[in-house]
Amino acid sequence: MSFLHGLGTPGTWPAAGLASPLAGDWHQRWQDTQGGHCLLRPLRPADAPLLGHLLNQGLGSRSRFHRFLISMGTVSGARLAEMCALNFEHDAAYLVTRRTGHLEEPVAEGRLACSVGTRQAEFAIAVADRWQQHGIGQRLMQALAEVANLQGATRLCGEVWHDNPAMLGLMQRCHFHCSAHRHDPQLVWVERDLHAAPATPPEGLASRVADALLRRVFGVHVGLPDSPLH
Repeated sequence: MSFLHGLGTPGTWPAAGLASPLAGDWHQRWQDTQGGHCLLRPLRPADAPLLGHLLNQGLGSRSRFHRFLISMGTVSGARLAEMCALNFEHDAAYLVTRRTGHLEEPVAEGRLACSVGTRQAEFAIAVADRWQQHGIGQRLMQALAEVANLQGATRLCGEVWHDNPAMLGLMQRCHFHCSAHRHDPQLVWVERDLHAAPATPPEGLASRVADALLRRVFGVHVGLPDSPLH
């Protein structure tokens, strides 16, 4: 069952491609591979029910484990309220919704925690199981990179569970470097220099090299570069 939330007047949506200079007012709109209209917008306290549906009904137990890196049941109302209470000065969180008519369905969320001292931002994202492989994760990661750069970060980093090939493949497509985690052998450390231009090696070479590395270290196969988008 999909949780649908009334959008109100369609004209209140931002124009396609619009991006505010402020992290707390960052909006992007695009059409997905199925012809639906997606909107990325800041997460607000009133969005706790939407976020709850995404995390508790939109994600299976394994996907929820990959998002939080701990085994858990449903996300509590108190935790949801905490996740929706943001200070956009150094942190940021965004909800991606998909519109059908005048209705809004939550399909993804992403967030940043920025450290001023290290100029490093750590991210976390989740895409609803039924909406993976539609390019939403890549759009969300690009937005997070842009916001992190706006907030003064020079590096975007994160932790990925070693048996999450969909996420590892997404990291490759988004030009992240994947390496063994220094403190937990079950995790892969992913990092991207926000000021470096993406390399353009021969087609498929970067993915094959990274795939070979991850298979050797973790026994994980992440797929070829022409695999569907996360």
